[in-house]
Amino acid sequence: MNKTPVSSSNHRADGHPYSMTISRYLFLLAALFYGVVANAQNLSTAQIKQIEEIAQNIAAQSNANKQAMLDEMTVSFNAIRRWQKCPF
Repeated sequence: MNKTPVSSSNHRADGHPYSMTISRYLFLLAALFYGVVANAQNLSTAQIKQIEEIAQNIAAQSNANKQAMLDEMTVSFNAIRRWQKCPF
């Protein structure tokens, strides 16, 4: 039986074959995160205010949608309850 040797460069001490790939991705993710944080510090006050206004609009829309969904569910639930009480 022919056995091909496995390169040890892609294995850690416990034999996990993806450790090098995972560590490379983690390094890349950390580098990207650092770059995003560094760029976030360069926002002007006008940009920050605009972002806050957008966030407030999103929150208001979300709350309105939540209330509308709750109202719709309540109406639907009441309709089912009334239908079940109707004698035929």
